[in-house]
Amino acid sequence: MITILRALIILVATAYVLAQAEGVGILPKFSDHTVDTYKGQLITPSYYKKDGEDWRDDMGKSVAPPAINFSGKYYIGIHSCGAGCRYYTLSDLASGSESNALDMFSNDESRPQKTSDGRLYITNLISRPTSSMLVAQYHIEKNQLPMKNAGSGSFF
Repeated sequence: MITILRALIILVATAYVLAQAEGVGILPKFSDHTVDTYKGQLITPSYYKKDGEDWRDDMGKSVAPPAINFSGKYYIGIHSCGAGCRYYTLSDLASGSESNALDMFSNDESRPQKTSDGRLYITNLISRPTSSMLVAQYHIEKNQLPMKNAGSGSFF
């Protein structure tokens, strides 16, 4: 009973603090970090190819067409490389340059993302074309599994 009461108190306190933070503008907003959007000719990243009406990455996988989706001139691409494998690319569509700045959010079978207690997680990046703010949203495996079976848990 005491454990349930403690959990309830923590839940109510957390909800209150978050509500207060939202109310006084402590939580960042995309609108707090606005930038102008590049209006010139977009330069397609070298690892994207148009295939009829579709776009494909350098692995031949179907991808969304490159368009400004971050900080006024950048394209954050998400690529699947198999089960439990995704990687992000960051391309400047104004200059055509590419950056590995988002590699820290990527994972693959040889380098899965894990919490300190060994649970797997995946990262979703949330951006806006007119904002320089980037939000990393982590989805952590809900069941603690032994390390040898760590890839078979479920997320959310």
